[in-house]
Amino acid sequence: MKEWLGYCLGAVASSMILYHLYYIWSLPYETSIHAIVHLGFAFVILITIRLRKSFQFFHAVMLVVAIWVSIYFLTHYEEILADPSYPPMTALIAGTMAAVIVFILTYETFGWVFPTITALGILYMAYGFHLPVSIRAPSVDLDRIITLLSADVTSPWGV
Repeated sequence: MKEWLGYCLGAVASSMILYHLYYIWSLPYETSIHAIVHLGFAFVILITIRLRKSFQFFHAVMLVVAIWVSIYFLTHYEEILADPSYPPMTALIAGTMAAVIVFILTYETFGWVFPTITALGILYMAYGFHLPVSIRAPSVDLDRIITLLSADVTSPWGV
């Protein structure tokens, strides 16, 4: 199994390199779509590395979800951006899954520091309007928070 995953990893990593060279050479589409493709490749590479170290069903499911999320964002890009303030429910689910995958991979790579800081930022967005005026955040509903995390310029996808 490890040998087979090693070949897959090499093929995906090589494809990512060739894709980036192609993108730099021809600039076939806007950078937002490129960011989705880039992170899709990164997800597959990082999760496959974990599967190769020790096969866990959780990581296999995470790989399938990461591929689905990437394909969803690519195939529904126009629909999602038609009204980025209120994307379709499926986009919110995909965005939540992307954010969760980023949290998990970040935790597995770096430990609790970065996910904790990010979680505090999300909590501040969600509940910061309860704080004193000098540090108060504007009120943001859950749909908007997910949209900001998954379909905004500063999101993991960079859409």
